Amino acid sequence: MDSSNQTHLPDHNHSLLEGLFQLTVSGAADSQDFALIDQEVYTRLLETYPPADPR
Repeated sequence: MDSSNQTHLPDHNHSLLEGLFQLTVSGAADSQDFALIDQEVYTRLLETYPPADPR
């Protein structure tokens, strides 16, 4: 199986995390852009790893 094509596809998750990183490094962690990206990342994490059922 040749996975070389997968490395060239845009990775939206990577782009979101890169955006958070760049905003943090530039000191813009209080910006609206940071809040929007942060919320999207958090939502995706909860969808991927839902909280455990507290029984």
